[in-house]
Amino acid sequence: ARAISREGLDLERLVESGGLTSVRGIGKSTAEQIAALVQTGRSPLLDLLHAHLPEPLRRLLAIPGLGPKRLRAIHDALGVGSIGELEYAIHENRLRDLPGFGVKSQEALAGAIRSMRRHEGRFLVTHGWEAASEILAAPPGGMAGRIEIAGELRRQMETVSEILLLAERRGGEEEAGEEEEIRTAANGVPVRILRRSPDRFEACWLWESCGSLHRRCLEERAASRSLSFRADGLYRNDRPLRASEEEIYRMLDLPFIHPLLREGRPEEVAAGAIPAGPESIRGVFHVHTRDSDGAAGIEEMVVEAKRLGYLWIGISDHSRSAFYANGLSPERLLEQNRAVREIQKRHPGIAVLHGVESDILPDGSLDYRDDVLAPLDFVVASVHSRFRMDRETMTSRIERALRHPATTHWGHPTGRLLLARDGYDCDVERLLAVCAEEGVAVEFNANPHRLDIDWRRIPLARRLGVAVSINPDAHTLEGLADARLTVGTAAKGGLTAEEPLNRMDAQEIQRWLRSAKPTAG
Repeated sequence: ARAISREGLDLERLVESGGLTSVRGIGKSTAEQIAALVQTGRSPLLDLLHAHLPEPLRRLLAIPGLGPKRLRAIHDALGVGSIGELEYAIHENRLRDLPGFGVKSQEALAGAIRSMRRHEGRFLVTHGWEAASEILAAPPGGMAGRIEIAGELRRQMETVSEILLLAERRGGEEEAGEEEEIRTAANGVPVRILRRSPDRFEACWLWESCGSLHRRCLEERAASRSLSFRADGLYRNDRPLRASEEEIYRMLDLPFIHPLLREGRPEEVAAGAIPAGPESIRGVFHVHTRDSDGAAGIEEMVVEAKRLGYLWIGISDHSRSAFYANGLSPERLLEQNRAVREIQKRHPGIAVLHGVESDILPDGSLDYRDDVLAPLDFVVASVHSRFRMDRETMTSRIERALRHPATTHWGHPTGRLLLARDGYDCDVERLLAVCAEEGVAVEFNANPHRLDIDWRRIPLARRLGVAVSINPDAHTLEGLADARLTVGTAAKGGLTAEEPLNRMDAQEIQRWLRSAKPTAG
């Protein structure tokens, strides 16, 4: 390009005459690509390279500090093929032991990814909470009154496009004053702040805290009662009505509906439903330690679980096929079992359960012989490989694992990574029916990158009588809190406060494990 520009040549004429190779610096191969670009607008070589290096993988090269050599090392060792997958690998500490990497380079890449996230269109719900907390801790000037969270974050959607805050006007402010303010939180999440008068505040808060279908139903019910429900408030005869959210629902002949449940038709929400919340989490399964790819030891995890007020904790490191995660050999699993029992003696105030997150192998078998699984309290069966199987093959693969006598949990059922990877194709309805038959709990993986099973599938699990287990998939001490942090998203599926498996105390959960899978443990 510089050579042609420098010479001031007519490119199209050069291509037509076949004279490109007469320009110094342009050989036969380069001339072929230039000719194709001029004639078709495309480069065959570039198309070929793109085919070998898919767009999600190319985007990784935009991360500062991640050049081709380092990217290839990560891709070859861990199978990372997108920014989201790299972010999750960092979350699980998988880069720290790779040749040429370490704790500092892993942290640096995490920081670089956070910077890139500022340019993405959607954000994990936990990033949304961070942004909202930042603004609420130091409200913008002039906002000394009531400020409430609205929008997707209040409804605890899996991902959010913005943080929406509603601020009440102070007395004496002009109605024509500023109605909306846009800003960006430190972590890159957009923040939109709406100002409303006291007369309109609650109605606007309700409006901005509904999914589109729920809102449309409320509009229609209001119209049939000679009311007008719209973005700037609730009106009768063009006069704003000052009413709380509860009062507005009553005026529309509806029981109050919790914000988590404001997605579908209000008539379909059970009256008085109290969604599961942080208090519903009294213990957690699916906890990783330093024995595989976690960042803390077993006893450290137990002590932190006690600090959080958990009554029980289920240690479940990766099985041997997860070589990338330092999965446990049968001998190491047995050794860990003895260690867990010793740690239990030192911490009688919390029940320490021992299990494993067993890979579901391509043929549907688990990763160990039955005699190796026998001493365990529980088994989380999860898919970690061969995601591209066709629907029937993947479904049969998982079904075989769910029917194994030792399986107690179906781990992160679809394998999705939010903003990074869609779930694999399987018949979730059929597999939930298998869980019901076999007494297997379905996991709501509370890791913010997963939130899997999708909350939209939870109503089916409830109808079938499948227990829902809300687990953090914790790889760090901080990760143990994820089950309480994201339980609201699971509750969107109608999960009530008493329903999660985690609501049980230590004795109850041990009885459940014995009754659900009498051959396990």
